[in-house]
This record gives sequence, C-alpha cells and structure tokens, in this order.
Amino acid sequence: MGSIFTIMITAALRGVPEELYEAADVDGANPFQKFSGITVPCIRSVLLLTVLLRVIWIFNFPDLIYSMTQGGPAGSSNIITSYMMQLVQSLDYGMASAVGVLCILFLVIFASFYLTLTKYTDKEA
Repeated sequence: MGSIFTIMITAALRGVPEELYEAADVDGANPFQKFSGITVPCIRSVLLLTVLLRVIWIFNFPDLIYSMTQGGPAGSSNIITSYMMQLVQSLDYGMASAVGVLCILFLVIFASFYLTLTKYTDKEA
C-alpha cells in the first residue's frame, strides 16, 4: 500500500513548475523556504487526500491484528474492526453489522471533519 502513496506524491512533485524554484533562487530563498513556500502548497491537495486515505485504510486493516493475536489476551489488542471480525467468527452477525455501521459512520464523520478543518475544496483539486 505504501507504494501507492509514493507514486501519488512523486507524481504531484513532478507537477510543481520548475520556474517557481528558479524564481525562488533569484530571490535568495533557502531550501526550507522553497519547501514550505512552493513545494507544500503545490502538492497540498495530494497530501490531504493521501493522509485521509491512509487513515481510512489503517482503520480498516484488522486482518494483521486478528491473524496474529485474535484480539490478544482478553481483547487487549483489538481494534474495532478486529472486534467485528471476532463477532463474525462467533456467528453474531447482528452485532457485527451494527459495529460495521458504526465504523462507517465514524469514518464519514472523520472525513467530513478532516476535509472541513483542512478547508479542502474542489478548486484545489
């Protein structure tokens, strides 16, 4: 999964106009000023979406935890999605589906707040 993010960020970096860096050199900008003033603003939309996707994918990545510990001693290593897998294993489909709906609601609320707080708009895409 990490390679997807590497490709996305590399593609965004290649889209940054070289003329901006040349102008910054003429103005005497140091590398940090170029990075914070040119690079980050130019790839901001890709960074925002990459972070959002990464959080969602990590949240929905219970198979590693479940395959290694099945929730650990007394459920101490469970995350909500590995707990949902345990419910499915114990054939409690009603509770598992309720937990799944809560996961979806949490992710929708998180994405809404994240995009609102970062003020991401279609104009920036």
